[in-house]
Amino acid sequence: MKNKITLTVALSLVCLLQVVKAQKNNDSLALRTFGFGVNVQNFNPGNLYIYDAEYPTYTENYLFTFNIENVFRIEPEIGISTINDTSGIYYNPGVSQKITVINYGLTLAYMFQKGNVNFTPGIHLQTSSFTDTQKDPTNIQNPTSTITISMFGVGPELGAEYYFSKHFSFGAEISLIYTSITQKSSESSFSDSITTFNTSTGLYVRFFF
Repeated sequence: MKNKITLTVALSLVCLLQVVKAQKNNDSLALRTFGFGVNVQNFNPGNLYIYDAEYPTYTENYLFTFNIENVFRIEPEIGISTINDTSGIYYNPGVSQKITVINYGLTLAYMFQKGNVNFTPGIHLQTSSFTDTQKDPTNIQNPTSTITISMFGVGPELGAEYYFSKHFSFGAEISLIYTSITQKSSESSFSDSITTFNTSTGLYVRFFF
């Protein structure tokens, strides 16, 4: 944890220094059209097992960036994770478990530049599908049970990225997301729904072609 905090602070300071330097540059920044990116801040493989059933988002998303001139950005994202625990060591001995998480997202952003910095205020949409299937051979009446969780979130987002070259940028984003989460179980007709309203941050590396 200390190493992640130190890395985050160091990257933030580098980004801040580069932003200050870029403000002195009056040249127009020409953006490439297509890019690929990833969030480098929050990835932790341990979260795949240590999960809260109400927040099924523990998989890393990959970004596909499309810049229209220097004015508008369309950025879909996707993340997929599957865990197949046939031995039951993480849940219950003798009970196998399969967890599948699929995340989709879309950011629509207006863009403007100052020096080597590209600012991206916009809106972010996200959805997740979480399925937890457990098989217990000792349960004669119901040997297989499934929990399904669906999530949809939307909210404003503000981002800024520094271009070290026309092919590489490093940036940070903050968003305010309203999220609706619904949980259903095969063992019951009852469904549980909750809503959340929270901030979200990320540090992103993007490569452009």
